[in-house]
Amino acid sequence: MLAACAALSGCAATGTAPIQDRSAETAPAAPSVEEPAVSVMALPETTGELRAEPLPENTAPQMIAEDVPPAPNSAVVALLDNADQQSRIGRLDAAAAALERALRLEPRNAEVWSRLAEIRLQQGQLDQAANLAAKSNNLAGNNVSVLARNWKTIAQARSRKGDLKGAREAQDKLRELEGKR
Repeated sequence: MLAACAALSGCAATGTAPIQDRSAETAPAAPSVEEPAVSVMALPETTGELRAEPLPENTAPQMIAEDVPPAPNSAVVALLDNADQQSRIGRLDAAAAALERALRLEPRNAEVWSRLAEIRLQQGQLDQAANLAAKSNNLAGNNVSVLARNWKTIAQARSRKGDLKGAREAQDKLRELEGKR
């Protein structure tokens, strides 16, 4: 018993480990700041006006990521293909489900909203078809083919609901877009 107590007392630490300061090693790097494309300087104090002068050519601004269209998401492309196949064989519920999954991946994709609007029109869900097409219009930017399909869907939905004035307005928008093609 005495031997066991002696062995255990040898395991007890009497001192503390030294504390090391690693804050300099783990500090995050300061964010980089891009240089402006122009410099601004005050004119002589008599005018108090400011003027912009271009920086030398080697400091041209870098392209912003939003200037480049994103590459198509392969999962969304596959879901669009699946929706087309399902629609061709008359499985509109399955087509709509595929498009809804695509929207969960890319909720700002005007093409997907437009195709879902067309499916809802085929299903007779006229209000939803018009609303989805309008949502697609808000996201389509200058994509004339998507905008034209949306206005066609809206015109058909309104016409089938008996809203002839609304259908004519949508057809006018469609004709206006077709003139831009």
